[in-house]
Amino acid sequence: MTVKPRLGLRRRVVLPALAAGAAATVAASLLLFSSTAASAQEAPVNLGTAADFSVLAGAEPTNTGPSFLAQSLGRFPGSTAAGFETATIGGEIHLGDAVALQAQSDLTIAFNDAAGRTRSPTCPRNSAATRSTKGSIGSGQPSSPDR
Repeated sequence: MTVKPRLGLRRRVVLPALAAGAAATVAASLLLFSSTAASAQEAPVNLGTAADFSVLAGAEPTNTGPSFLAQSLGRFPGSTAAGFETATIGGEIHLGDAVALQAQSDLTIAFNDAAGRTRSPTCPRNSAATRSTKGSIGSGQPSSPDR
C-alpha cells in the first residue's frame, strides 16, 4: 500500500514557511537599503565634582524659608551663604574652600563643553525657561505682586 501525502498538510507547512521567508526578505531589504545614516549618541557632559552639589554658586547664594538640598552647598569665591540655617542639606557645606574651587573649575569645563556642542534638531531649545532676574529662572512671564 502506497501512502500519498495529503495536499492540505503540505499547504499548511509550506505556505507559512514561504510567508516567513518573504517577511524576512522584506525586513532585510528595508534595513539594507534604508537611507538613514547611523550615528552614535554624543556622550553626556561630564560635570566632574560639580555633580555632587545641589547649589554651587559664584556669588552669595540666598535662601528664604525652609529648603531641602539633597547634595552639597558650595560657593567659590567667597565664604558666606545667607539664610541656609533653616535648610536641610543632605551633603556638606563648602564655602570658599578647595573643594568648592575644584567644583567651580569642573563646572566651567562642563559649561564650555556643553556650549561647544552642536544642538540636536530633535531636541529643541526650551523657550519657556528664561532668566528673569539675576540668579533665578522664571517662566518668562512678567511677575505680578500677588504671585
